[in-house]
Amino acid sequence: MAITTLWCRSDSHTINGLSALKLDITNSASNATLPATFVGLTNFPPPSCNTTFRLQSVAIRHSDGSETSLGTNVASTGKSLSGQIIQGVYSATWNCPQTNLVATDALHIIWFTQEDNPVRTATRDWVSPQLGWSKLNASTWTVYRYEYSAATIVGGGPSQFQFLVAAVLYYGDGTYTTYLDGLDYDEEGPGGSGIFFGSDF
Repeated sequence: MAITTLWCRSDSHTINGLSALKLDITNSASNATLPATFVGLTNFPPPSCNTTFRLQSVAIRHSDGSETSLGTNVASTGKSLSGQIIQGVYSATWNCPQTNLVATDALHIIWFTQEDNPVRTATRDWVSPQLGWSKLNASTWTVYRYEYSAATIVGGGPSQFQFLVAAVLYYGDGTYTTYLDGLDYDEEGPGGSGIFFGSDF
């Protein structure tokens, strides 16, 4: 039994037939964003919106390209905003079920962001290298995200105001950290090679 953290990196690879961003035990050096953003005009400031961040999907990706779902729409959080900015690292938890694995399995997650004034959504995929694990143990994961959420006036004149509503997920470096913590797993077994991170398969 071991516990690890997986980081949502900004670089990509192809694992078990899926091209996606890397989910790995080390972070990357540069950040990127997953934005759901809208700029519009209003006659009555301040604007308001609701923002949502969640894991839309958590699945095991097999070597033949098929997947086994572990959960959908999990670790979800939302906020109501009106004329304010929220920025920083926030978290939510999710109970991962016990799942048997084979060495060539990988973990595939899809992050989701949404703002609703009007509704704008965006998703992005991350996949780990082949794990080399025999089992995911039942455990509570803490899902951390670096969020920028805003409903603010950004310009305009006496009768109309330009406003920004945004739900932005940042990831990929030591400042803008988005990651999964508390993954509890069993390695292949006595004499097994354990975690295979660091190579693409």
